[in-house]
Amino acid sequence: MNIVVHREIPAAPVLQKDWNLLVSKMKSPEVFYTYEWALAVARSKEGSRAPLLLLGYSRGNLAGVAALATLQDGSVQFLCANTADYCDFVSSPDDRGEFVQSVFAELRKENFRSIALANIPSTSDTCHALRALKNLPESHVFSRTAYRCGQVVLGSQENREEMRQSLWRKKSFRHDSAALSKLGKLRVVHKVSSQEILDLLPKFFQAHVARFLAKDQISNIAFPERRVFLLELAKLLSHAGWLKFSCLMAGDRTIAWNYGFEFSGSWFWYQPTFDTAFSRHFPGFCLLAMIVAEASEQSGVQRIDLGLGDESYKARLTTESRETVHVTISRTYVSHVRTVLRFKVGQVVKRFPKVERVIRYGLHKLKILKQGRWRDREADIREWVLEPENKVKYGEATTQPLTLDLLARLVMDHVNEPHTVEFALHAAANLKDTNQQAIALVDQKGDPLKIFCAQPNGVHAIKKNCVEGAGLVASDIVHADSSPVVNEVKI
Repeated sequence: MNIVVHREIPAAPVLQKDWNLLVSKMKSPEVFYTYEWALAVARSKEGSRAPLLLLGYSRGNLAGVAALATLQDGSVQFLCANTADYCDFVSSPDDRGEFVQSVFAELRKENFRSIALANIPSTSDTCHALRALKNLPESHVFSRTAYRCGQVVLGSQENREEMRQSLWRKKSFRHDSAALSKLGKLRVVHKVSSQEILDLLPKFFQAHVARFLAKDQISNIAFPERRVFLLELAKLLSHAGWLKFSCLMAGDRTIAWNYGFEFSGSWFWYQPTFDTAFSRHFPGFCLLAMIVAEASEQSGVQRIDLGLGDESYKARLTTESRETVHVTISRTYVSHVRTVLRFKVGQVVKRFPKVERVIRYGLHKLKILKQGRWRDREADIREWVLEPENKVKYGEATTQPLTLDLLARLVMDHVNEPHTVEFALHAAANLKDTNQQAIALVDQKGDPLKIFCAQPNGVHAIKKNCVEGAGLVASDIVHADSSPVVNEVKI
């Protein structure tokens, strides 16, 4: 098999057609293997990883695709490793062994240090082909289980009917859906056109970041690269007819979302989120349950794939699971041993959650110290002000109570500023304490200029501190609530 190497994903309609035709010939086709997915990743990751596309040709026809990427440390991985729940080489089952052998022969010529292939389905023909590499020189293979991905397999018509009935027998689902219905009629709306989805994504992004802040975590959507990827993917997959952006509506209000796909009989639960104001009624699970009920009535849908992640709510619906493996191929035995030891030590540490948390916290602080970014935690908790060099002419400003949505906007705008991210995490934790007061000063766009958090000493005094600290005059301030404080601002 002849291998042709590209350092980009070519914008070629013929390649797109032939590539996706090969995907359809695989035992378990997935949207993650398509030309569109690779192109979206390449467009969003410029500068951080370099695409390495290996195309295999047999008798002049495309017979295999390996969408890889090179990293700065000299290693190789799947191009889609950080975005796809499943990764694999693309070819017909009959050609997989020969194609994998040809790809690794080409990679050895490039003198790469190591190759890490994540999230390959354990049932894929690729796993058998990779095991055969052990017999080749400079190929030390280490394979381990990566994840178990839950699935709701719908099966026969009788099974589908039983699935629908079992959903409504769940007392918690009935209770939560009834509570949410008080806001208005509960229904699921699916958006498939590119423009509709692009219009909804900013709110989806904000809700996702806010939900993670409520859990004392930073969402991957806080990083601009991830948002660019999802925007590009929405354009490409909606054009192909594979994107299914689902919204749980309560009356006219959207309270949960799922950025998902419908591809080759699979409806994918890819990136969901919900409005944290309704978290006590589990709107995310309600959306998933209603999607399962809807899918059970569609003969073209064979399964709901819940993807990576072992969240407890998935177990309430899962009927089967799909295992993925992580394969590392090292050129030297020393590197191979290091990889194996690192994994085994990690497995031992995971048996003791408290120890794992301490180690992760210590590594996080060590990273901060190395970058010279250590700050006093108590000083961080009180206030945040937009750095003077970042200021522009904002026009009228508004004071308003601090919310998770405002903190989400703050994090998305300043995710690469550790002090700001640390402050947002502390402020989000303080919002859970009803004895805390927090005020935000925002511009006309709703972006924060200053945030002030303090113990309860009067909202007026907090607003005064917030306004004065931002260096603004009274005429700049418009108050969004009924508590006037302009007269308290001393200029």
